[in-house]
Amino acid sequence: MNFHANPRYATSGIEHEVGADLQAVIWQMIDHRRDAGVELDYLQVFQLSIECALGEVFQKIVHRQEQPSFAQTLYYRNIQKPMDTTIWIIDDETAVTMLFPSEY
Repeated sequence: MNFHANPRYATSGIEHEVGADLQAVIWQMIDHRRDAGVELDYLQVFQLSIECALGEVFQKIVHRQEQPSFAQTLYYRNIQKPMDTTIWIIDDETAVTMLFPSEY
């Protein structure tokens, strides 16, 4: 998939519930893999959870795709509104859309 050539969108659910800082982190995760020349599946899955360690709150993000198989876990501090949810990014070859699975 050619994630960089298509316009990017976020559904109204994402816009209303996910902070701009967290949306930016997720797009950056896509961009980092794309810029590294990695093959991206049409469906990117981001499993978000809140982790606490030593009195600090972290946004845990598990980024996965099926083909080719890939999984990576990252932790971020200073996310204004950490969440427990799943976010998809789908490239339908005309646009790339960030959405909740329930919005599909």
